[in-house]
Amino acid sequence: MRKQAVEKTPAPSAPAGPKNPVFSITKRVMDLLKNKIIASLLLFGQGVLFLIAPSGDMAGTIRISAGIIILACVIMIVFHLKRAQKTVWDRIISGLCGLLIAAAVFFIFRPNLIEPYVKIVVGAVTIVTGLVNLFHTLKIEKKKDWKFVVSIAGAAAIIVLGIFMLAADEGPIAVAQRSIGSILILNAIANIWYIVQFSRKEGQ
Repeated sequence: MRKQAVEKTPAPSAPAGPKNPVFSITKRVMDLLKNKIIASLLLFGQGVLFLIAPSGDMAGTIRISAGIIILACVIMIVFHLKRAQKTVWDRIISGLCGLLIAAAVFFIFRPNLIEPYVKIVVGAVTIVTGLVNLFHTLKIEKKKDWKFVVSIAGAAAIIVLGIFMLAADEGPIAVAQRSIGSILILNAIANIWYIVQFSRKEGQ
């Protein structure tokens, strides 16, 4: 009888917890990467816009760029506000996007106010993007293979382009437009490259 009682006693169960925490983390990361892909595609489109815009029409280019920024911000706001469980971070990002929309609308009507600073803004953003990509490469690329070399070289090239954009002398507006367009396109391609590499690492 004593032996039967022992056999019927169930073994203590492990404490309940998430079945696959890695999956939930990866899902959040993938949601963020989807937004970054959309932003990179918009950045690519903006670069193409700078390349094909009429020579010297920087004001018109700024207006269309402001429209692209508004579209990107609306996409971000919809993404963060439609989530079932909104966090403080979601509300902060939505608020910042709202401010960007207001600023973009203002510059649509007054493009001359930002026209002298377009080169500086693009150069600074390019340098920051290159540094972020460099950090991501050192963090996620454990193997020193060809992908590591390409990633490091790409990040370094983006940083150099940003520095060149800041240090370059003022030249014809048409040349500046094409330079900005080329840098934005390279920046978008680099972003998509890092997104693909990071998503592969997260999926492993």
